Amino acid sequence: MKLPPLQGATVVARKRAIEREIMSLSFLEACDMSQLRRNVLKPDEYFLGELDITSLYTIKDDPEKQCELIKGMHDLGVVGIIVYYVGVFVPRLDDSFLQTADEINFAIIQMPVNDTNIRFNEAVTEISQMLFEYRNSEFEPLIMRKLSEVPKWSQTIETALKMLADALNSNVVITNGRNEIEYSARWPRSSELNLAESINGTEKICGGSIFSVELGEKITTNGLKIDMICGL
Repeated sequence: MKLPPLQGATVVARKRAIEREIMSLSFLEACDMSQLRRNVLKPDEYFLGELDITSLYTIKDDPEKQCELIKGMHDLGVVGIIVYYVGVFVPRLDDSFLQTADEINFAIIQMPVNDTNIRFNEAVTEISQMLFEYRNSEFEPLIMRKLSEVPKWSQTIETALKMLADALNSNVVITNGRNEIEYSARWPRSSELNLAESINGTEKICGGSIFSVELGEKITTNGLKIDMICGL
């Protein structure tokens, strides 16, 4: 909240939630949760520690849908939203909306009301730089802390790899002793890189990847032997 682009912003719901660690920043343009679930979100999707920027424009006159949105995003691991252009698009943040946020421990940051001079990119630049510096200095403990916050239903290898991929800005794979991919997470999510070709041989893995970790045939929860995790 001390960053220059957030001067004048107010935490209007669940002030303690803003103290939670943020892993990433994203935009939220389509705000109808039912449409997001139907057309965009995958069943196993999870955005642990994400902070979203939005104007709530597509549901600006519907407090009920606004409540559904933050409930749904909270279930997906999002910690809060920064709401722009209140008084311009959304007339005001409804009491039911703020009460719902308090109940689920979801942070709502309201940018200055009726201000059309503020821009998304100003906050994006500053917050992204802050996250980059923080992740570099606290990477391992941060990942471990955030993994511990994942709900039981989503505590999977796939979720952990997606977190690593987002934090590293890298494709991440787990291979077995034959250099065959057992699990993978792509970055960006739309990446079409042929991961199998990219890890063709241990020498290529260690020489061309961002990182590689030898695990010495550790046994995972499903009995699968895993030898190496790599970022490509």
